[in-house]
Amino acid sequence: MIENEPVSVVIDRGATCNLISHQVFDKVSKGKIGLLKSDRKVDTYAYKQPLELRGKWMVDIFVPSRQTSLQAEFFVMPGSADTLLDRSSSEVRHPEDRCVS
Repeated sequence: MIENEPVSVVIDRGATCNLISHQVFDKVSKGKIGLLKSDRKVDTYAYKQPLELRGKWMVDIFVPSRQTSLQAEFFVMPGSADTLLDRSSSEVRHPEDRCVS
């Protein structure tokens, strides 16, 4: 869930940032949220040029199956594409999870 809207995501544990398409951003934000300016360069394996970005967005994510929420930074790219979660966002832990050594 992103901003209380269900969104399908692709988890990429090799990614270093979260990406969301402008189409999904518009659906989730309902046109009421502005983007922050970003100078970040996002490289991909498929293209020689960095991705074109429209800006960045700090957003609340909720994972219903884990009953866990976090705030994450998403970079918004033009058009339509899968929403991508990076390693740190995908490894969100439930508050009751404990590490045992």
